Amino acid sequence: FPSSATFPFAHVFFLCFPLRSYVQVKMADAGASATAVKRLVKEKAKCWKKVENGRVEQPDPENMFEWKLYMQGPAEYVVGDEVRPCPYAGREFCVTLVYPKTYPYEAPEMTFETGVLYHPNVNNETGEMCMEGIEGPTFKIHERAAHVFKFLTTPNMDSPQDADCAALMTRDIAAYETKARAWAAKAPAAKK
Repeated sequence: FPSSATFPFAHVFFLCFPLRSYVQVKMADAGASATAVKRLVKEKAKCWKKVENGRVEQPDPENMFEWKLYMQGPAEYVVGDEVRPCPYAGREFCVTLVYPKTYPYEAPEMTFETGVLYHPNVNNETGEMCMEGIEGPTFKIHERAAHVFKFLTTPNMDSPQDADCAALMTRDIAAYETKARAWAAKAPAAKK
């Protein structure tokens, strides 16, 4: 390669390639973001009203990539083959959805607010939930909400996120329900 003494613009040549790559990445990112925003705007208009047993909000009008899903606790739930009064009844639980800039090609991250929902399919430290059945990016918000409501009504004991919670539910349902009810009391009352 020529030195800068024999070719004074050699350093410019080598600097242009990283800049070009940076510009290409930024343009691709902008394209991905535009696709994601277009899809989210469409989903917001068509799917928010389809959410049953809850509601969706966009807390920051400037940030289309974060939504809040507020799910109502069911009146009853199923443990084994037994239908029981649900310890989450009358309460509302918040799930944060963070959509990637590459949506709809990648799924959003979904996490429950911690400290209010004691449930075997929710990691009580991180809020992560069992995504079995809705892992892919093709599911819309109302389908994700239906999945969350389903595991509130029928905990999936084959795929617990909190092994201690699942063990308590299996071993002593009354103790589990007492603890779940105490946690749920910290959640806001469900909106009618």
